[in-house]
Amino acid sequence: FRSPVAGTIRGDKVVLRWRTFYSNSFQRLLRLSAKPGPMGCRLSGEFSMLRFAYVFSAVWFGFLSIFAIVWTVDLIRGQVKPVGDATYWLNFVPYLMLIFGYALLRFGLWLSSRIESKLLQFVMKTVDGRAADAS
Repeated sequence: FRSPVAGTIRGDKVVLRWRTFYSNSFQRLLRLSAKPGPMGCRLSGEFSMLRFAYVFSAVWFGFLSIFAIVWTVDLIRGQVKPVGDATYWLNFVPYLMLIFGYALLRFGLWLSSRIESKLLQFVMKTVDGRAADAS
């Protein structure tokens, strides 16, 4: 039997993810930490992406934003000219790459948003616990 959830445990920290048949680098992970509570143990956590996905996205959008600004300035000045078989639509490649990156990020997060409740139910069932208000 293969569990629908995979994860790692290090000390009082737990990172869980829902197994899917597809790869999603932007999949939300459930990061939990265990703390002593009045009646046993209290798990507190949050949903987040892989740290690598955060860094990659920041670098991707940072580089493309700077490049798009420089590209726009050069277009306005008339310093960018088509060469050879290049067509007019190539002037919009930096902006299309920004739009693609944003759409990819949003789609990946949308795919993983549907599994958040499943992960929480799995944790509550596994530890025989209940959800408490944030405090």
